[in-house]
Amino acid sequence: MKILPQLLVCLFLAGCETDQDKYLKENEQHLLKISASKTQIEADGVSTLNVTAIIPDYSISKGILFTTSHGKFADSAKQATLDAALKEDTMRVTAVLVSSLEVTPEVKVAASIKGLEKQVLVAFTQAFPEAVNLESAIASIPANFGSEAPLQAFLLRQQGTPSLHQIVTFNAIKENGGQLGEFRAIDPGGSNDKGIVNAIFVLKDTTYTGPLRIIATAYARSGVVTDTLKIFITKKQ
Repeated sequence: MKILPQLLVCLFLAGCETDQDKYLKENEQHLLKISASKTQIEADGVSTLNVTAIIPDYSISKGILFTTSHGKFADSAKQATLDAALKEDTMRVTAVLVSSLEVTPEVKVAASIKGLEKQVLVAFTQAFPEAVNLESAIASIPANFGSEAPLQAFLLRQQGTPSLHQIVTFNAIKENGGQLGEFRAIDPGGSNDKGIVNAIFVLKDTTYTGPLRIIATAYARSGVVTDTLKIFITKKQ
């Protein structure tokens, strides 16, 4: 393992902090390197990439501090201190970065040691839903003006959770194909960290009775995903 003579001697000399700092600054590009295994991952809360830091030897310090502006490291923190070890003829250590649910075009990940810091930029991209499941706690409402049916649209993926702020649109269709009622209290920020969008169907027509199809639609990676829930409008109470 190669030792940097100038730095090693400096560490054993009293009062050489200024010289050490100068040496570290002048040789920064050789003393610390950082790279990422991917340039982007989906913002689904579970996708990962590896961030690797390389130092020439133990003479600086083997503990390397990783920090990130978004997401988290495998231990659920925004920073992690890991010890470098000899691998492939270099001293290196790898931290695992986990994406957040927030779409972020520029995620700054840094490795630092003894006042030196290097950054690499990655991105968290939109994680679209692959399906939507529409549910309601009630199966029918009376044909009274203002009758309400609470709705929840669950956005689903095989891996992780769809990114925050996904938009869901709702429609209510009568048996003859006509529109009915309106939707209120739709979450203004879109989907939450569980992939849920809440809404309330409000009846405005007091003459119609019969089945009602409520359709939830969300954008997917290619096209849209939909789900249909059937409730019944019963006679006035």
